[in-house]
Formats: sequence, C-alpha cells, structure tokens
Amino acid sequence: MAAARKLVHSVAAAPLSLWSAAGGVIPPLAQQPVVKGTYRNMPRMKEIVDYGRTMTAIDYLQLLSLAINDPTMTRRSDSAKELATLAKLEKLGLREGVLLDPAQLTPAQVTAAQTGFDAARKKAKQALEASLIDMNGWRLQSSLFHDDLDYVTKAGSDDVAWGTPVPFESHTIAYVFRDSSGQVLDGDRRYTLTLDLANLPPVTEFWELPVYDSAGYFIPNPIDRYSVTSYQLAAGQFAQKDGKVTFYLQPDRPKDPEQARNWLPTAKGDSFQLAARFYGPKAPLIDGTYAMPQIMAQKGS
Repeated sequence: MAAARKLVHSVAAAPLSLWSAAGGVIPPLAQQPVVKGTYRNMPRMKEIVDYGRTMTAIDYLQLLSLAINDPTMTRRSDSAKELATLAKLEKLGLREGVLLDPAQLTPAQVTAAQTGFDAARKKAKQALEASLIDMNGWRLQSSLFHDDLDYVTKAGSDDVAWGTPVPFESHTIAYVFRDSSGQVLDGDRRYTLTLDLANLPPVTEFWELPVYDSAGYFIPNPIDRYSVTSYQLAAGQFAQKDGKVTFYLQPDRPKDPEQARNWLPTAKGDSFQLAARFYGPKAPLIDGTYAMPQIMAQKGS
C-alpha cells in the first residue's frame, strides 16, 4: 500500500493552459485555482449521495430531467425502444428544453410519484432475479443473456450493488439473498460459507466475495473487512482445515481465534446479501454450471 500511495502521489495533472503559463511544469495543487463546475444541478444534489437510502421519487425525476437536458449525454437515436421510452417520459413533463420544477407539483402528484417509485424498485429487483441463472441457490448474472436496453433489469442490478458492470464484460456476478433453507439472510443470525480448496470458483484472474447491507452498501465493522478475495486466500490470510476454508458471516467477532481469522461481519437489525464477483470467469461461471457452495445458517442463532 505504501508503494501504491507513493506512485499515486507522484502523478499530477493540470489544464494545459496552466502548465504553459507555469513554464512547462505543473504547479502544486494548493497553487492551482479552484474552478467551479458549470454543469446543471439541483438543490438536494449533495444530500442524495447515498442514493440507495435517501433518494426520493422527486429526486430521481429531477436527475432524469437533468440527464435528458444534458447535451453531453449520448442518445441512441437509432433505438426504437429508447425513442419510445423518451416519448413516454414526455407525458410526465420530462422532455428536452424543460427542467422539472418540483414546486409545480401538487402534494397528490408527489405522493403518487413516490408510490410508483417504491413499486418500481421492487419490480426492478424481481426483474433482475428473473433474469439470473440459478447456480445452486446463487443467482448468476451472465453476459449470455444481457440486454443493454432492458432498463428495468439494469435498474434492479444497480439497486442491489452500485457500480455493477455493464455489459458484464470484465466479470460475472452471482448474488445470494437467502440461505440453504430459503430464508432471507438475517444480520442477527450466524452463517457459514465453506469453499472446497480443490474446487474453487474457476477464473483466469481472481474472485471476490463482498458482503452488502440491504441497500447495497458495505457494512461498517471494527476490522474494516468488507470482502474476501482469492488473492488473500492464496496468501494464507485465512484459516484452512481438511482442504476447505470456512467463512463466518455474523455480526459479532467469533470467540474462536481461527474462526475470527475468517470472519465476514454483518450488521444487526438488517438483512444482507453477497454479490460474488468472478474476474476472468471460465465457462462454468458464465453458463451457471459451477455449484457455488450455499450459505448455511448455524443452529441456535
């Protein structure tokens, strides 16, 4: 990490005009003028950074209005579906040349928009799950069935894990929301996930097992552990026994030292989910024939 930081800190950037004015060198950042962005925004922009939890229907419609009126946004003018979708949005007042003004909406319209927004999020998640390949209880998102114009499924994907890859060219993802008995993963309970070292996820690069809360965000925890990777496993970071490695998903640190080495923290009072990422996936992680191990609930938890 120290070497990485040194490399990052050795890189500097500045506008060409500033570089020329300084005689072909880049002035220190503290000496560079602050240039305020001129892009359009909205009053609540700073308050909805945490999109998964704080964005309202009106926030969403305003952002959509800004996007429609942003000349730098590339339109797919040859897409019948995009043209039809934009035509539908015009009926809501979302069209080029006019920015949405929330002050012009009646309380009834605001309520109706929020009701529709909440229903749409549920519909999007259902659409995502329906598009995924069952992989022993995990739900694989594969490029085999990717439709770049399936807006509903893409929305569901982004709602589960922000920054999900599109069109999944760099890696595939397998989601899991339930344990081996079909129960929703509960942050108050204890679970195990055991990988066979002789049958690890088949990839040409690496795999990662990140844990997210119900809103699709990492879970704050005392050991700053938000995921585990094949690199860490290969480096001997986790305890292994009988040719297997078992991870412990629970809110409190395990009392057993070996189990504590393999602890994946969850959050009390909230459900959680995993979105395993496979970089350089081989065929079984593209067609769903690899049997990912299921998450097992522990008795008495």
